[in-house]
Amino acid sequence: QQLRAPPTAAAEADSEPWRKKTRSGSSGSGSGSSSADGNGVGQDLSKIAVALARMREHDVDVWRVLARAAAATAPDMEPRALTSVLWAFGSARMTHGPLLAAAVRAIRLDMPQYTGQDLACAAWALARLAPPSAETASAAPSRSAAAAAAARELLYGDLSDAVRRRLQLQAFKPAELTTLVGAMDEMAQHQQQQQQHHQQLQDGVRHPRHLGSRPLHASPRLLRVVSQAVRKSMGALPVGVLAEAAAAFQRLGHHDLGLYRGLAAGMLLRLRHMEPRQVVRAAVALQAAGHADGVFFGKVLDTARSKLFAYSTGEVMSLVELCSRLGTSGAASASAATSSSVAAADADPAVQGDVYGNDKDSASTGTAAAASGTIADPDADSASTGVLDPAVARAFLHAAVQYATSAADGGAPNDPRNRTAANRGKNVGRGFDADDDDDEHEFV
Repeated sequence: QQLRAPPTAAAEADSEPWRKKTRSGSSGSGSGSSSADGNGVGQDLSKIAVALARMREHDVDVWRVLARAAAATAPDMEPRALTSVLWAFGSARMTHGPLLAAAVRAIRLDMPQYTGQDLACAAWALARLAPPSAETASAAPSRSAAAAAAARELLYGDLSDAVRRRLQLQAFKPAELTTLVGAMDEMAQHQQQQQQHHQQLQDGVRHPRHLGSRPLHASPRLLRVVSQAVRKSMGALPVGVLAEAAAAFQRLGHHDLGLYRGLAAGMLLRLRHMEPRQVVRAAVALQAAGHADGVFFGKVLDTARSKLFAYSTGEVMSLVELCSRLGTSGAASASAATSSSVAAADADPAVQGDVYGNDKDSASTGTAAAASGTIADPDADSASTGVLDPAVARAFLHAAVQYATSAADGGAPNDPRNRTAANRGKNVGRGFDADDDDDEHEFV
C-alpha cells in the first residue's frame, strides 16, 4: 500500500514514486543521486518479494503491484537485488511480461558484473518464468509471449555461456551449484514440454501456429562443465540435489556414465535420508540413463519396502514399473534363469541384456533404452557392479501387493490427496519438487 500511495503532494503527478526515483536526470539532484535512490528502492522491493515468496503468498493483486514497481526499477537495480526479485517471482510462478522484459534487458547490460550466485539465480528464475508453454498459450498477451521468448533466448544463449565460463574459471559454492542444478532441471522440463508440443502437432491435436518455431537445447558444453562441477562437489551437495541432478542430466540427454555412477554411489549410503519422491526420481532416471548397478537398485527397493506406506500410490507404481524394466517381475522363469544368465553374460557381453529381461538383440546396443527416449550405450551393462537380486525385487513386489490391497480397502496413507499443504510445499523455489503442480499465474 505504501508503494501505491504518493509520499508527498509534489509527487501527485506520478502516483508511482519509484518511477521518479529511477529515471536518470528526472530530478535536480543528478543522475548519481537518482541511481542511488533506485538502488535503495530496488533493495526494498527485493526484500518484500523474497518475504512474499517464502510466505507462499498467492494474491495476484499484490504481486501485480510489486511487479510494476520492480519493472520500473530494474534498470537501476544491483544484480543481487534484481536476481532476488526474479527468484521470488519464479518461486511463486508469477509471470509478468513487462518485468520479465525489463529484467532481460538489465541482465544483458550488467552480466559481466554478475557473481556465480547471481548467474545461477538468474538462470533458475528465467527457466521458471519462461517455459515454452507460454509461447503456445493462445490467451497469453503478445507482449508477455515476446518477453518469455526473449528470456529463453537469453537463458539458452548468453547466460548459459556466462555460467559455463564462470564455472571454468572458478568453482561454484555448494549453494550456488544447487541452484544451478535446479535451473538445469527446469531446462529439462522445457525440452519435455516442447517434445510434447511436437507430438501433439504430429497427432493433429495442436494447430501449427500454436507451436514455437525455435527448438530448445541446452548447450552440450554447459552440460559437460556443470556435470564436472557436480562430480567434484558431490560430497558437499545435499542428497536431494544428487537425485535432482540425475533426473535433470538424464532428461537433457547428457551421456556421462561416470557421472551417473558417481551419483548412484553418493546416494547409496544416504538413501534412508531421502524423501520418497527423491528416491523414486533418482532410481527411474539412473535406470533410464543406462546405469545398470543391481546393488544400487536392490538397495533402493529394499529401502522403499521398509517404509512403503510413506510412499504415494504413484511412487509405488513407478518402482513397480522399474522392477518390470529391470526384468525382475518375480516370475519363476526369471528366478530360474538368473544363474545361467549371469554366467552367459560373463562369457559374452552381447547377452547381458538377458539378466535384465531384455532381448539379446537389443541388449548389446541399448535399443530398449533408446526406444523409450533415454540414453543408450553399448557398454552400459558392463559397467554394472552387480545384478539385481530377484529375491529383493520379489519381496518389494509382495509388499506392493499389500500396499495396493490396503489402498483398495481404505486408501493409501500417503496418497497425494491426503498430503498436507506443508509437505507439498517443500523445496518451493528450488524447482526440484517433482510433484510441483502449482498453477502458473500470468498477469499484466
